[in-house]
Amino acid sequence: MASASDTLKYSEPGYARSVDRAKFPFYLPNIDAKLIPETRQLLVKYSHIPPEEQSKHVHEIRDQAWDIRAYPCTGVGAWLVPQICRNPVYPEILKRVQAGEVLMDVGCFLRHDLRRLVYDGAPSDKIYAIDIVSHWDMGYNLFRDRDQFYAQFIEADIVSESKVLAPLRGQVDIIAVTQVIHQWDWERQVKAA
Repeated sequence: MASASDTLKYSEPGYARSVDRAKFPFYLPNIDAKLIPETRQLLVKYSHIPPEEQSKHVHEIRDQAWDIRAYPCTGVGAWLVPQICRNPVYPEILKRVQAGEVLMDVGCFLRHDLRRLVYDGAPSDKIYAIDIVSHWDMGYNLFRDRDQFYAQFIEADIVSESKVLAPLRGQVDIIAVTQVIHQWDWERQVKAA
């Protein structure tokens, strides 16, 4: 796995550093409301997690992720609601990846959107997952798919001049940025794009 250590300055917000759960308004003790039917279905059919185990399982993974980075979306469970499949061009994205094109997900976190893509029929070996910090193991634990999910994970900051991303230039057909761009100011959003 590549490392973000070659970057000079992270572009993530300062509030993402470790924060006491009890003192942070965006950490909800219960995120069951985010376990929407399509997420529950993914956990049953893709991950083989029975409905009665899902709440406990999801809360444990969320707490582990929070201990690494205290993102508001982690604390409220926003990541449980898939975003990529809500995009009007999702059927086209799925079709193109199924046909062999390469997709890069920027700000992939636990790679939850990518699991949905694979569940819908995309080959996971045509996917790159980029994030500023590694949550890869928690993603494997969440979806119980370490032996079948083959996306390539790269820990890097796309706003910095990261050397680990250079080999991907000209190799990626589709870039998905569904859950990270809001973390940057306008200047960094433009630079990332």
